[in-house]
Amino acid sequence: GEGEMFSGVIDLLSMKFRVFHEHSSGTTFDDLDVPEDMLSLANEYREKLLEAVADFDDHLLERFLHDQPIDPKDVIAAVRKATIASKMVPVLCGSSYRNKGIQKLLDSIVDFLPSPLDKPPVRGHAEDNTEKIIERKASSDEPTAALAFKIMTDPYVGRLTYLRVYSGKVEAGSYLYNPNSDIKERIARLLRMHSNKREDIQV
Repeated sequence: GEGEMFSGVIDLLSMKFRVFHEHSSGTTFDDLDVPEDMLSLANEYREKLLEAVADFDDHLLERFLHDQPIDPKDVIAAVRKATIASKMVPVLCGSSYRNKGIQKLLDSIVDFLPSPLDKPPVRGHAEDNTEKIIERKASSDEPTAALAFKIMTDPYVGRLTYLRVYSGKVEAGSYLYNPNSDIKERIARLLRMHSNKREDIQV
C-alpha cells in the first residue's frame, strides 16, 4: 500500500509479508505468507537478489544454479559480504509514520553493515607526542578510547553526552580522561536504546 494505506512489506530474504499492527507505533507486527497476488512479483525480485549475491558465495551460487532450497542465513551472509565490499546497497521499505519498519532497519544495520571487528584498529597520536602513533583494537580488554560527538540537554534527564566507544569499556561511576580540558570526568549513568538484536549506549 501507499500513503495512509501502507500496511506492510515483503522481505525478499525470508519471503514473508510483514504486516504492522495499527496503533502500535510499529512495535508489533505479524510475519505472514506472501499474498497470492504479490507472489509472482516477489519471486521475480527474489531471483534477481539471489542472482546478484551468488557471485559472493560459491555454495550459494551452486544451490542457486541447481534450483535447490537456500537458507535465508546464507543469503544474509552473502548480502553482508557484498555490502561491506561496496558491491551492493540493501534497500528497505518503511514509514516514519508510526515507525513502521524501524525494527527491520535496526536489524539490517546489524546484519549487513561492518562492525568494528571488520575494520582495522583505530589510530591516533599520543597527547604529549604527535609523532607517537597509538593503535586501539575494538576490544573491551584494550584501554578505553572514545569520542564525544554530541552534547545535548534533556529537560527530564539533564545533560547527555553521546559517545562512540572505540575500545575498552564505559561503566557508570567510572572516570574518563578528557584531553581537551585536561580533567577526568565522571560517568554518572548510562541510558540504553534497544533494537531487536543489540543495545546502543548513550552516556
